Amino acid sequence: RFARWCLEEGIEIWADLHGAPGSENGFDNSGHYLGYSTCEGWSGYAKHVERTVNILTDLLYAMAADEFPTEAITGMGLLNEPFLDCDTNVLRGYYQQGLQLVRDILGDDIQVFIGDGFQAWKFNDGFWQDEPNTLLDSHPYHVFFEKGRAFTPRQHIAYVCRHNTQDIEGCCYEDHPNNTIPTTVGMKRMVGEWSGAYDQLPTALAPMVMKYIAKYGEAPFLNRTLSRERIDFLTHFCQAQMVSYETLERGVSKGWFFWNFQMEGGVFAEWDFLRGLNEGWIPNPLPSPEVASQALYGNCYNIYDQTNDDYNLVVDEYPDPRTLDWNLYQGWDATDDFVLDDPLAPRPDYKGQYQHDRIHDFVLVTLALMASLVGMVLYHRYKKSSTETARRKQDYEELK
Repeated sequence: RFARWCLEEGIEIWADLHGAPGSENGFDNSGHYLGYSTCEGWSGYAKHVERTVNILTDLLYAMAADEFPTEAITGMGLLNEPFLDCDTNVLRGYYQQGLQLVRDILGDDIQVFIGDGFQAWKFNDGFWQDEPNTLLDSHPYHVFFEKGRAFTPRQHIAYVCRHNTQDIEGCCYEDHPNNTIPTTVGMKRMVGEWSGAYDQLPTALAPMVMKYIAKYGEAPFLNRTLSRERIDFLTHFCQAQMVSYETLERGVSKGWFFWNFQMEGGVFAEWDFLRGLNEGWIPNPLPSPEVASQALYGNCYNIYDQTNDDYNLVVDEYPDPRTLDWNLYQGWDATDDFVLDDPLAPRPDYKGQYQHDRIHDFVLVTLALMASLVGMVLYHRYKKSSTETARRKQDYEELK
């Protein structure tokens, strides 16, 4: 029924096998949360790979059934975000089997996209260089590593301009490793997921939200609003990503998908495409596919120059880095000189302390904390009596 609705509304479906037996990454969204990131549970077990092939086969035949509006399906993803320790031979062997299955069952016109294993450059070796309608998929996010969440506003844009852009442009070329001639027939690039999120870790927010819902029957921050400064930054952040992921100058990319279409409530507002359109931090109307974002917003460095770099008004890290266990892995590093040349950037020292040259005055910190508490109280007074507000505030702190 959903596929028929999409067909009636002119919406194309790009399906994606998001989880595999044993988990291809250990993430919660793989359907098997391991508590750590690894592909070993999938690529290390032949029975899990074989079962994945069977699952993919069943899905494809279901999409090809007479009663199914197959013409609504124009893209098929073989495996979402296999982690970087996947056995290369196993992963590529599965991709090859999956491609053949899609071609045999759904035909040659379906776009087949594959996860880059967080190492896109490794596929720039001729893999699928002669396979039409194939795409290498990347998911660049800034919230899943602590150093990224601590970036200043301009550092976020710089990270897009340098790191994310270089990653997307790392594949796929006919003259690798010279990388001057993008593939014409074979595999090209796409960004299958990106968002406006930059300073709040969703995997840390989600448990707090669920505990709150269990206790009160509703999600916290349902009516959360974004400040003018935050919206202004999101506008530049999204423009920079659109420009970067289209790779106008290198010509290796076929485009991007924003993740997600719509979110409930306000906790994850920066992941909400429709809200972005309504609030203007995602361009509305969007540029047509024939118009490059760079032609409208300038290149990525132009956007960098236009970005307000006021950390205090734009960045609101969650979780507080002072509460993290720095003996545990807190995500990858960022070492690009252009990204890190701001002397006022916050820097974790990886020993449980947190240094920030711009927030060093105890009075300023105290005032910021007081403002946050006042804002929280005012919000709850709008919803409940002052007595109930005090009780819930205490419970909320305990849930965190």
